[in-house]
Amino acid sequence: TALDPYLLADAIIEAEIPPGVINIVTAGRRASEALVRHSGVDKVSFTGSSVTGAHIAEICGSQIKRCTLCGGGRPADLDRGWFIEPTLLSEVDNTMEIAREEIFGPVLVAIPYDDENHAVAIANDSPFGLGGGIWTPDDEHGAAVATRLRTGAITINHAMLLDFKCPFGGFKRSGIGRELGSEGIDSYVELQSIIFSPGG
Repeated sequence: TALDPYLLADAIIEAEIPPGVINIVTAGRRASEALVRHSGVDKVSFTGSSVTGAHIAEICGSQIKRCTLCGGGRPADLDRGWFIEPTLLSEVDNTMEIAREEIFGPVLVAIPYDDENHAVAIANDSPFGLGGGIWTPDDEHGAAVATRLRTGAITINHAMLLDFKCPFGGFKRSGIGRELGSEGIDSYVELQSIIFSPGG
């Protein structure tokens, strides 16, 4: 993740955005917290663990500062790095940590359910709610079920494919605010009212 901003920096230079408009700083926890606390920073956007997000929210809250917050073996062809093969875990229930945490990796858990209401209850029984998927032969019924889920983005009969026109973000501990779409821009805009005297 820390390398991705360098690609953004290349695009910024190519677009001839003036120097200083966008600054990219890759840093550790100490320098990052100093940036979050700095009085010159009006808005903080963070994607990462909920523990770090809660700490950032605490700092921003104390300053009334706006913020937007978001197994398997090692593959044989990789001799280093933190990679695991796609993994499906069975014999899991919703009390287990593996079923209750957001795992940003190729890991799925299979939890049996009795009926649709039970499946919805299991899905909603989580402190997180970033994304989900529904697989059904009836798209219209799938959309009706989707409205019952406390999840920021839900796909029906396909894998997660973000549409840049649609707002994306989570419910509960999966985040505050939205990215993408007009809603994603709104959180970076400060509105100002200029009021003239009557008849002026």
